[in-house]
This record gives sequence, structure tokens and C-alpha cells, in this order.
Amino acid sequence: HKSSGSLFYTNASNALATVPLDRTEMQQHHLRLRLFSPKELLNIMGFPPPFSFPSGNTLRHRFKQIGNSISVHVVLPLIDYLLASAPRVPKT
Repeated sequence: HKSSGSLFYTNASNALATVPLDRTEMQQHHLRLRLFSPKELLNIMGFPPPFSFPSGNTLRHRFKQIGNSISVHVVLPLIDYLLASAPRVPKT
């Protein structure tokens, strides 16, 4: 089974930041692990709220498209930096 590995741990009283996820016996986490939804991943990646996929895309295809995308939160500052530091070409 291939997946993005994007799991969401829903046991808030035992946060992953303080207690690492024990992957040796995954049954203990039954019903507390789930994959992020495509909409949640789009939110994390910085896509605007009205963004939607073309109709007819399968769930698997949506995950692949998100995995092939670049985070808006990373690209915008990078482009701003590159454009600000680019040498100005005089108009002739």
C-alpha cells in the first residue's frame, strides 16, 4: 500500500511532540490515526479556500497532485526575494 505518510494522530492528550508514535504495535492506536484529507493537505500547503480539483479526479489522483505541488508559503517569499535581488535592466 502506497501513501503519502501524512498521518494525523487524534489523541490530543498524548501529543506527538512530547511522546513519539510507537510504530511497532500500531493496533494500540486503533481509531486514533487517520490520513489527512485532501482539503486539509491543501490548507497546509497554502492553497486558497475556494481551490477545488477538477470533477472526476479520484482520491488517489488528488493525493498524487498534492504530493507533486509546491507549498505556496515557500514559493511566494522565494519569488519575492529573487525578484527584489535581481538586477534592474534599463528600458531602451
